[in-house]
Amino acid sequence: MAREDKISSYWFATDSEEQDRMISSHYALKSFFGGNVLQAVNTCVPFESGAKVLDIGCSSGAWVLDMSSEFPKSEFHGVDIAKFVRRGNLPSNVTFHEGDVLQRLDFPDNTFDFVHLRNFVFTFKVEDWPVAVREALRVTKVGGILQLLEMDMREVDCHEKMRQIYEMFSSVCQKHNQDPRIALQIEKILRTAGADILQVDERMVNFTTMPDIAKKRILWEVQRGLECMITIIGPRLQLEGAEAQKDLSEEILQCIADSNYDCSYKGVACQKSLRK
Repeated sequence: MAREDKISSYWFATDSEEQDRMISSHYALKSFFGGNVLQAVNTCVPFESGAKVLDIGCSSGAWVLDMSSEFPKSEFHGVDIAKFVRRGNLPSNVTFHEGDVLQRLDFPDNTFDFVHLRNFVFTFKVEDWPVAVREALRVTKVGGILQLLEMDMREVDCHEKMRQIYEMFSSVCQKHNQDPRIALQIEKILRTAGADILQVDERMVNFTTMPDIAKKRILWEVQRGLECMITIIGPRLQLEGAEAQKDLSEEILQCIADSNYDCSYKGVACQKSLRK
């Protein structure tokens, strides 16, 4: 896939506000799962004594920087298709790279003890997922661990317009050959690539019961997503002008915040098979 095609398949903007959204997303997910990695990962990867770690699609670098602070003896690498820009000095155990997991990453086979990959539901096409998983496993050491974490974009039925938006959103995803419910297929994709599943952790987070800080973070993410979707889909809803689109976004956001809707995330940890 050409670099321009890869970027154009991403629903969200790539500006500083999007970087802020990704930082907020990082801390919301950390809160949901009680940490940056699943329990099986902590058991298998020697973070405390010194592991070599790669974050694919590192974006803002929030996960890498958070982990590097928690485990100063480990070595962390982040790679993203967009060039990482950060002011100030980076921690001595952090390096950022530019690269595309759908092409070939500039690392030898069997390099990393742990590889981390998340939030690609709005980036990858259906045919990209097996390619990305195979490349992630290529750079993972034999016996090393790969973790994926994705949102399951289930239908939101608390608002008539939201139902219409979801249907249109799904239609646009199909035209782009993207699957908003790819989280349901992650285990199958990993097994097909030859990985051994160690842990599956699905969290159903309800907006009416989640902690206020996490709720604010995830609702800001939802708002940002709605704004992007409505910008694309708004004309099909006969919404004329940015103000009308903004009003609908705010109305739906409030409806979701007050509803009994469950936000679903699935994390899967697997091991690069020791079998030949």
